[in-house]
Parts: sequence; structure tokens; C-alpha cells
Amino acid sequence: MAGLKNSGGNKNYVNFSSKPDPAFNLVNKQGGEWKVTGTYNTFEGKLVGASIGEYEYKGETKNKLNLEFEVNGDTYSISFNMNGVAKSLINTLSNDNYFGKNLKLSVYKKNDFANIFISCDDEKIGWKFGPEQVSKIFNQDHRWIDMFDKYIQQNADNYVASNKVEDPMENILEKNVTGSDIIEDDLPF
Repeated sequence: MAGLKNSGGNKNYVNFSSKPDPAFNLVNKQGGEWKVTGTYNTFEGKLVGASIGEYEYKGETKNKLNLEFEVNGDTYSISFNMNGVAKSLINTLSNDNYFGKNLKLSVYKKNDFANIFISCDDEKIGWKFGPEQVSKIFNQDHRWIDMFDKYIQQNADNYVASNKVEDPMENILEKNVTGSDIIEDDLPF
């Protein structure tokens, strides 16, 4: 994220807002409340996770897209309402496996709507499905979630599994001690 400098190892939360102007808002908890501490129109980092989540808004359960990025050892979790930008991200990430790669997300306003430009390793990447196909399902969030599940979730799961750091104590703690593992040491216990 342009302009951010962190010491590494932190978990940071970013919300995408489309109004009044599209922006990535870095939020931190201050005094028990979440406060915007920085606003940016570009975010860049290594994609390391993705999921579909839910939130409550005016008594209704809504869907959201969550993307996780690694930047200089820190993790940034970005949440998007299921709006045009989130749907564009789902369509683009469905095009190929971008996990572990450097993505740059740039948001801008065009004709009063939030838009997003996405590049991978400095090359523009496009949608899997064209405008004619997308226009048929645009207002059907469940179809976008189906697209996410079909084209993105497995890549996310595979990336997370392949980068899991094993706990060196795991095998020791799970090992069953048998009589042959006991060493005679002449101790009274």
C-alpha cells in the first residue's frame, strides 16, 4: 500500500469504500472503535488468501469478499461489499491462479461508478467472463459466490496448504510412547 511502512508481522484491516470516491481505507481500533487511519487509491501486495464472508447491515445478512495480502512481512485483510468492484475482482481472479503473486489494485471513478484496474507483476489482467455473460448474473450475488467457489477457492486452499509452516513439536506431541521407547537410565521413577 503506497505510503505505508510497518515493522513486519502485523495484521492490518482495510475496508474498500466506493463513495464518495473509491478508496482503500486502513482501519485500526482506537478506544474500542474502528477508525480510518489512512486512505489510498492503490494497494499492492502478494495475494495469500481469499474467502467469502458475511456481515450484518440494517438487520440483513450481506455477503462480502475478503482478500489477504502480504506486504513487507505484514498481512493486510481487505473486505469488499458484494459490489461491482468485488464482482470484477472475482471475475479477474477466476481467470488464473494468482495466489503467491504480486497484485496491484488501483481504484478510480468512471461515470459515477467505482472501478478497479488490476495488474499482476506489472501486467494488466482481465476477466474470465466477458460483459455479455456478466450482465446476465450481475445482480445475483449467489452466482458470484458460485464463481468464487468454482474458480478461486481451490487455488486459495492449495496455496495456504502448500505454505503452511509445520509445528516442529506436532510430531513429538502426537507420538505414542511404546515400551521400546523407554530408555533404561537407572532412575527410581
